[in-house]
Amino acid sequence: MGNERISILFNPSAGMGKALQKKENLEVRLRQNGIAYDMTETRSAEDLQGLTRRHAKTYGAIVGAGGDSTFHIIVNEIMAASAGVNFGMIAVGSSNDIAKEFEVDSLEKACLALKDMRIKKIDLGGIYDGEKLVRYFLGQANIGVGVFVNQYVSQLAQRKPKSAEKQTLAGIWGIIRAYRD
Repeated sequence: MGNERISILFNPSAGMGKALQKKENLEVRLRQNGIAYDMTETRSAEDLQGLTRRHAKTYGAIVGAGGDSTFHIIVNEIMAASAGVNFGMIAVGSSNDIAKEFEVDSLEKACLALKDMRIKKIDLGGIYDGEKLVRYFLGQANIGVGVFVNQYVSQLAQRKPKSAEKQTLAGIWGIIRAYRD
């Protein structure tokens, strides 16, 4: 690998398009913390997949700047490439559940973790179709009510973008709806 710089793959559509509003602040914090990085703005999920596979060959660490979906795509591509690459997260998505679970849910926390190269070994979950691995996932897997609640919150956020700022309240309402329906 040999590259001391980290690759940051920035998803501008994360957080329902609000990630771009955080990009300048993120870059200021990265520079303030003396983090050597190359940032690439992605254009689509397919672009993110290709960039991850290419960067897995030349960087020692790939950091996703996005939300939970961005993180899942990157992790799946790193695993598919069988690359011994460290993965990092910068939460600029709407709910940032995974980043919260790993306590890097703010720009400040994420930049400090990158500055210190805080590496933590984690377990990945796998979803299988018979004996064939379909994909990996970080954090939690939802079945049943959890899936309903996630769908409800996502649909609500699309209809009423301001509601994305109140994810916990929307989630509670989704739970109530799940049990009523």
